[in-house]
Amino acid sequence: QSPGLVAIQLEMIHETRLIYLDGRPPPPPQLHYDLGWSRGHWEGDALVIETTNLRPGMSAGPAPNSEQLRVRERLTPTGPDTIRYEAWVEDPVVLAAPYKLDFPWRRNPDYRIYEYACHEGNVQIRGYITSTSPRFAADREAAWAAREQGEQGDEGQ
Repeated sequence: QSPGLVAIQLEMIHETRLIYLDGRPPPPPQLHYDLGWSRGHWEGDALVIETTNLRPGMSAGPAPNSEQLRVRERLTPTGPDTIRYEAWVEDPVVLAAPYKLDFPWRRNPDYRIYEYACHEGNVQIRGYITSTSPRFAADREAAWAAREQGEQGDEGQ
């Protein structure tokens, strides 16, 4: 945190959200960012954030999004090592109704952020590639067909 700005670092790919507290207006609606554009203000000890200008297709939860996605967040300290995180998500193009997230964040003093890079023993990278690459589409289809065949065989027993 610095005067006029709060930064929240995310572990995945080491993205850093910048939340402007200086009252500046948002950029024009045609400018989109992967993490959106966030501005915030303080209500007592709670940080209230509104994020707009998210790139269409960048999900903020269980649904895809349009350029009209808007996320309002509230981070309220509830103790020396806990924060209540609340978020209201609305996108009138994609969602039938807004939804809310509400859960505690707990400090873990032993937690470390590791470098986001390929390394020995990282089997998840292979999983990402084989589960999404068109090159492996035939393998995925064969695996699903074998699984379905096995499930149908189980029903007869």
